[in-house]
Amino acid sequence: MRVLVGYSPDERGDDALALAALLARTMRAPLTAVHVHPPPWPTPGPGAVDAEWVAWLRGQSDEALDEAAARLAGMDVPKRDIELRVHAHRSSGRGL
Repeated sequence: MRVLVGYSPDERGDDALALAALLARTMRAPLTAVHVHPPPWPTPGPGAVDAEWVAWLRGQSDEALDEAAARLAGMDVPKRDIELRVHAHRSSGRGL
C-alpha cells in the first residue's frame, strides 16, 4: 500500500502532509506527494508565452515539492519512502 497526498504550499497543504505522514509511519508505507497544476492551453498562443507559463508553473511546482519534502523530513518520514510528483490537470482531485 502507498499513501498518496496532494500538496499545495499553504496551511491546508501542511495539514494534508501531517495526516499523510502519520498514515505512512503507522502503516510503514511509502508516501507520494503530488502537486497538481493547471495544464497548458490546447492551442499555443503567440510567441513563447505558453512555454514560459508552463516553465513558470513547473518551477512553482518544484519549489512546492521541495518544501513538502523538507516538511516530511521534519515529520520523521524516511527520505527513501518519499516520492515527489508533478501533474498537470484542470482538477486537482482528478489530477491525483
